[in-house]
Amino acid sequence: MKYNKTELEHPIDDPSLPSFHHPVLRDIKSDLDKAFDVYNNLRGCKEKYLPKEPKEPGEAYKARIDRSYFEDFFRYGIQCFAGILSKFDLSNEPQQITDNLNNIDNEGNSLAAFWMEADSMALRDGGVLLQVEMPPNSSRNAAEEINQPSLRPYFVMRQRSKLINWRSTIDDAVESL
Repeated sequence: MKYNKTELEHPIDDPSLPSFHHPVLRDIKSDLDKAFDVYNNLRGCKEKYLPKEPKEPGEAYKARIDRSYFEDFFRYGIQCFAGILSKFDLSNEPQQITDNLNNIDNEGNSLAAFWMEADSMALRDGGVLLQVEMPPNSSRNAAEEINQPSLRPYFVMRQRSKLINWRSTIDDAVESL
């Protein structure tokens, strides 16, 4: 789902509202949108970059859009460079990482695939948010936690363009901006 700030009915510049967008994001939003569009080969948005000529008939414009070809070296360049960045060796890693190398994010991605995607997003957007999450815990003690293999920390990756305000804190499970 692509974010469009015109869909919001709340102001994005009031820090007291949950719709607040950090000023840095507001400044680079159009650049992030362009990088996302180019990375995805202008799929579904060619009209934004190839405007209709003033006297061009509608069917001719549609045919021109359909014929247009976008060279996708941007995506391949990022993926190739991300592959180089993703060459790593772990040392002194926690046992939970070693035990879950083939499903580090609870979505079936290996650690190498996860880092490669993170590197791609960071190269495309100039940054990426990496988090460690924990599923909701219904256990009553540490022994129950150990006996529940699905109850473990996992990695989460978030696109920079989706981080409307990264200056927040969580105190006693309550997030504040």
